[in-house]
Amino acid sequence: MNPGHSTKLEVVMQGLLIASLAAPRAGRIPQSQAPAPKRAAGDEEPATRQLYESSRIQFPTPAPAAIEVGSWCDANGDIWAAYTGSLGSVYDLAHRGDRLPISRISSDSKTVVQLQEGQLQGYDEVHRRDFYVDPRGQAYALMVAYKRDGEDKRAPRPNTLIVKYSDDGTVDSVVKLDPPQGADFLAWKLAAFLDGNFLVAGSTLSEDRRPKEPLTALFTRAGAFVKAVTLPDDIRPEPPPTTAPTRASDQPPSGHQGSGNRGDRTQTPVHRPWLLDVQQGAMAGSLDGNVYLVRAASRPRLYVISAAGEIVRQLVITIPQPQMRVAAMNPTQGHGLLLELTNLPDAEKPESHPLLALLSLDTGKITEAYAMPAASGGPFLSVCVTPGNEFLVLGTSTDNHLEVIKYTAR
Repeated sequence: MNPGHSTKLEVVMQGLLIASLAAPRAGRIPQSQAPAPKRAAGDEEPATRQLYESSRIQFPTPAPAAIEVGSWCDANGDIWAAYTGSLGSVYDLAHRGDRLPISRISSDSKTVVQLQEGQLQGYDEVHRRDFYVDPRGQAYALMVAYKRDGEDKRAPRPNTLIVKYSDDGTVDSVVKLDPPQGADFLAWKLAAFLDGNFLVAGSTLSEDRRPKEPLTALFTRAGAFVKAVTLPDDIRPEPPPTTAPTRASDQPPSGHQGSGNRGDRTQTPVHRPWLLDVQQGAMAGSLDGNVYLVRAASRPRLYVISAAGEIVRQLVITIPQPQMRVAAMNPTQGHGLLLELTNLPDAEKPESHPLLALLSLDTGKITEAYAMPAASGGPFLSVCVTPGNEFLVLGTSTDNHLEVIKYTAR
């Protein structure tokens, strides 16, 4: 699969967990084949703490049949996740290039509110790339929208939109991001600062509108480009050693032809591991006003970015088990980040086993790891942590209903 121009089905199915087939929750798995880092001499194995169930809340709604990897907890204790209760709808959504709907799951009221999605006026195609919830519970969706142009044989020009949602799940506003002057820009990851401005990670595009190099940028709440955020020691594209034949997955979305000459099949380099590091990275906002960004590399590098777009600090994360990668993260009430780590499955161990780890922002080291208990009522599908350091697990009850299980560490 080419990370630059995947088919719509491939894009949607990336990071999708089929609940009925899941063991303990599988995480997002970066595809980079770079060797895993070895533990440095003198690094100590972090202490492991057990999670204990404190309460279990069952909802009247059906359990998830499929769920996208990545969920959020806000300061209100609500979980935000993209899932569906119907397995049959997954493939229909995927073939249309649509993602699973986003829902807010409130344990206090035992309600599930689904966010409104659909076509936006003035665009022929609209696809969600990411969704983001700030610590106060404000939800956003990052959309890529296209207008068809029958005269242009290249891939369609992407328009990046940010949809802001109201508490009842309806659309509050839609903002179109102005790309940097003279550059086409394809966005993959979104975060919002507490002042309403946006941090977006993606890539610039070449003349034939294929990913060229990574770009992280600051935008105002109205969508105006402020500046590119330079990440020290960031990933960089490597010059391809040779060109490779164009495959079916290199075709642009919805049948658009990437070139007027169908016989020219040697123009598109297909090796873009840096793009996967961007696509499968993570961003999370904190009540301290900063955004935390991590690239999904074999040695993940964390950047703390202020609302002014300045790098406050950076550090390389040392993973407790070298074969694991960062799948998601949540700021904690203390000066730390809770990382969700997952192993890279192989032929001998095809399943993925999540591990939760606390990263100290004072020392830059993982100080504690949390062992996920064995699922007692069905597979664990999603996990996040509240600002009060309470672990919320989205799961399936024995009678196939949605439930939220709360855990505390001892």
